[in-house]
Amino acid sequence: GEISGTALENAAPEIYTVTASNVTGESTFSILIQVVSPPCNFSYSETELVLQAGTPMSLLVPATGCGSPDIYAVTPLLPEGIQLDPVTGVFFGTPSQTSGQTLYEIVASNAYGEEATLLLITVVPEVPCDLQYPVSPLVLTVGEEMSPQIPTSGCGEIDSFSVSPALPDGVLLDPVTGVISGVASEVVGETVHEINASNISGSTSFSLLLRIDLQAPCDLTYPEAVLVTQVGEVFDSLMPTVGCGAVEAFSTDPALPVGLVLDPATGEISGIALEIAEQQIHTVTASNQSGETSFLLLIEVVPPAPCNLSYPQTELILQVGMEMAPLVPTSGCGPVDNFLVFPELPAGIELDLLTGVVSGTPSEESPATLYEIQASNSQGYSAALMLITVVPAAPCDLQYSVVDIVLTVGEEMIPLIPTSGCGPVESYTILPPLPAGVSLDGSSGIISGTPQVTNERFDHVILAGNVSGTTSFLINVTVVPQAPCDLSYPTDSLILEPGEDIGVLEPALGCGAPDSWQVDPALPPGISLDSLSGVITGAPSGTHDLQTHVITAFNSSGASSFGLDIWVQAQAPCDLLYPQTDLLLLLGESMTTQTPTSGCGEADLFEIDPPLPTGLGFDPLTGSISGTPLEVISATVFQVVASNESGSVVVDLSLEVLGQGPCEVGYPQTLLAYPAGVPLPPQVPTSECGPAEEWLAIPALPPGLELDPDTGIISGTALEEGESSHVIRAENAFGSSEVSVEIYIRDVFLFQGGPLQIPYSPVTGEGNGSLTLHCTEGSLNPGFPTYLSGLSMAIQHDPAL
Repeated sequence: GEISGTALENAAPEIYTVTASNVTGESTFSILIQVVSPPCNFSYSETELVLQAGTPMSLLVPATGCGSPDIYAVTPLLPEGIQLDPVTGVFFGTPSQTSGQTLYEIVASNAYGEEATLLLITVVPEVPCDLQYPVSPLVLTVGEEMSPQIPTSGCGEIDSFSVSPALPDGVLLDPVTGVISGVASEVVGETVHEINASNISGSTSFSLLLRIDLQAPCDLTYPEAVLVTQVGEVFDSLMPTVGCGAVEAFSTDPALPVGLVLDPATGEISGIALEIAEQQIHTVTASNQSGETSFLLLIEVVPPAPCNLSYPQTELILQVGMEMAPLVPTSGCGPVDNFLVFPELPAGIELDLLTGVVSGTPSEESPATLYEIQASNSQGYSAALMLITVVPAAPCDLQYSVVDIVLTVGEEMIPLIPTSGCGPVESYTILPPLPAGVSLDGSSGIISGTPQVTNERFDHVILAGNVSGTTSFLINVTVVPQAPCDLSYPTDSLILEPGEDIGVLEPALGCGAPDSWQVDPALPPGISLDSLSGVITGAPSGTHDLQTHVITAFNSSGASSFGLDIWVQAQAPCDLLYPQTDLLLLLGESMTTQTPTSGCGEADLFEIDPPLPTGLGFDPLTGSISGTPLEVISATVFQVVASNESGSVVVDLSLEVLGQGPCEVGYPQTLLAYPAGVPLPPQVPTSECGPAEEWLAIPALPPGLELDPDTGIISGTALEEGESSHVIRAENAFGSSEVSVEIYIRDVFLFQGGPLQIPYSPVTGEGNGSLTLHCTEGSLNPGFPTYLSGLSMAIQHDPAL
């Protein structure tokens, strides 16, 4: 029954019942066994990791000895993207950003201890790759600022850029951003420049093909774009201006009217027109080897101009969107070939270039402006002045994106911006005024602000107007209270015992006034939430597992919640008592089970020290003591401890086991009948109470038979026939017990019969049958075989059947 060995794995607390038994009965003992071990020999296959940002790391699996860890933890925080599995201890992930060389401590622990190891981790940036520039080959022009060429790359952060060979003068590479920009200052043929982007982990490159050309001429202009001259009239020569590159030659297409000439070196136009020429556009071009620039020159040689041009009205006030009455001109002198106006008439108003009629519908405002209208022919022109003012159309179709506006006290509203059709709005007004804190901008019409007080639904009329009229829009505004926010209590967790008063827990809110309060799930019995004030009071009436209770404050606009953890632990046991504190037991006599009681909290575990004597059991769950003592002990004090998670209580018990004399001595047969000369099967005695130390036969057994004084076994071979009575006594230091045994030594005859089945009438009970009997004489009988003279038989029956 010895328990020994070395535990090979952890095991949770479990009660094992050991049973000792023999053919007569059994005895049990309960023992609580738990196998625990802290982790040991904790390590990883690598002690230093160099990882690359953006590249998944290989799994790093820990190895431990002894106890299996329940949890793994690491300090300080791992680089972003790298994780430690808190259950398996495996490192995994993809680092997302660089990290300097850092030493991390990893701790593997369970409920019985912990062990730590160190790991050095460095995260270097990803190697740059796939460097690209938007344009290649890149063709630039001397003196022209180039469009910045911004590089892109496929991976890795770039620390610096370099180029070989160096870029031409004026073209620069930013070593930090890689942007190529600048203004080329010299002509360069096609050249390959290798641009390199690098970081600590490596580099990538791009071959840029670059060419710089001479700048072409640009921005060719003449002082006049329209040249009207009369036949034979000398006009001032026209000299051009040119930007950008130098001009090598000037040309025109088609050729200028007869008498006018273009200097191919300077571009000057001069001369005297010798004949009438219709209006014609002449394209003057300034060019060099890189390109050219052109200017369109309208030239006409005309006869004498008209005169005395006039209109019925010289001052007009028009309104956007309203058609004007056409104005028809009159003129003298030469016939009019066409009409022109300077500057351009207001949008929507047109001058008929053939008839000179001014008509149309203005489409936009225009301040009072003096316009010159020219009536011309091939000889010249006559001009008339006209003052025109276009006032805006009256506003119309005023709109806001929201008609029913619902705002919250204390919360800034999203500004509402109006739209309108027709004319522009010069000012906005609203009737009646908006709620306090909300305003209408008189210039823009924007409604904005933060309402200060609640306001029931109310209609407001917004007017948008200008000098020409007004338009309106109806909105309604409701201001609701602010929803509760930032709900909190003085504490977010309570650890209590049943009956412990929690005091008064008053809530705090960051904004909004609640109309009601709720909690889910319900608070432990005995603790209550005031549904109007949110105050939590009371004392728990029983235990309560750790649970998060969500308290929510509501009003018509919303809600705010707070989680309160409550754990009501059982009280520690107290007042531990056993029915008897002084136990006097008899060896081998079953004791009355002693089950303790305790006040306060319920005990989860009972322990006793020192261990009880052999035969007595201690239940660690109930604290009960029971069994049959199998060893004698003097009065000893045993200390019983009852405990739970909240505490423990101790009580002392005095126990003494006294020895017991044998009792209930017996043999399988108390009448022994065997022939002389035949070995008697050993007769093994049984006894109760105390163990027998010595066995006696009074008087002595017949010759040939013997009683073992240590075991009480009767055995041997009788030497002669006879009859005798004997008292067998079992005794020890505490008493004795006796049993009587009758011994008959005679010849042996064995009688045997088969089953007797007699059919009978169920009415009369009468019937008959036959049975064969056998008699066998023992071969050891003296005078064997012996003559058999007869047999007798008796039949028993139940007279009620």
